[in-house]
Amino acid sequence: MAVKTIAAHSESVAELAGDLRELLGLEREEGTVNALVHEADRQFSDLVSKISKKPLDVRGPLAVALHLPYSASPEEIAREIPKIKQIVQDIVEKQMQKPRCELVGLGRVL
Repeated sequence: MAVKTIAAHSESVAELAGDLRELLGLEREEGTVNALVHEADRQFSDLVSKISKKPLDVRGPLAVALHLPYSASPEEIAREIPKIKQIVQDIVEKQMQKPRCELVGLGRVL
């Protein structure tokens, strides 16, 4: 029982515990790849469901920000969400290269 508790916080202990169980002829207890795939599919489905509940007027600008067409499907938008951090970094770098007079003022970024 203590091994399970420690293994939950240490990947190396979990791997050694699995190896020991195999040596004893028992089945490994670590999560399988299938369980991870099912969890990822569930999270993707949840995200698609949340996105699809929003009107096109909300989804459209998000899709455009993700370099997709305005009318992109919720599935297409959900597939691009993991890339959002890199897209934001690219936008920031592009904006920071502009001179101050192009960033600050009426109708500008700031």
